Amino acid sequence: MTDADWHSEHARCLGMLLSGDQIDESDEQGQPITDDTMLVLFNSSPGDVSFVLPDAATAGVWNVVLDTANAKGRSSRKAAGATLKLTVRSMMVLQLRETLIRRVQQAVTRVVRRKATGR
Repeated sequence: MTDADWHSEHARCLGMLLSGDQIDESDEQGQPITDDTMLVLFNSSPGDVSFVLPDAATAGVWNVVLDTANAKGRSSRKAAGATLKLTVRSMMVLQLRETLIRRVQQAVTRVVRRKATGR
């Protein structure tokens, strides 16, 4: 985003992807630290706003963890790549639930890296 975007009267929504597999830290054993991938969406506008959910290959589905417009607190699932309507003046937090194939691929990658580094 540019400075002009931040100060625009019309920019009243924001989406932030926190990628759990892009943490640039290692644990005590030198292994990469990973966590869940989260998507945080904000809508401060006086109208509903549509967001397109990130669509990573074989990623899985997004689980709604928090939706301030949903008073009943029911969680729901949204497909990767789907369009999501965020209600007027609300926020939503979604958690990426990866497919089994993706989790196995990541586990194999970690083992290969460990063997390559001798850890």
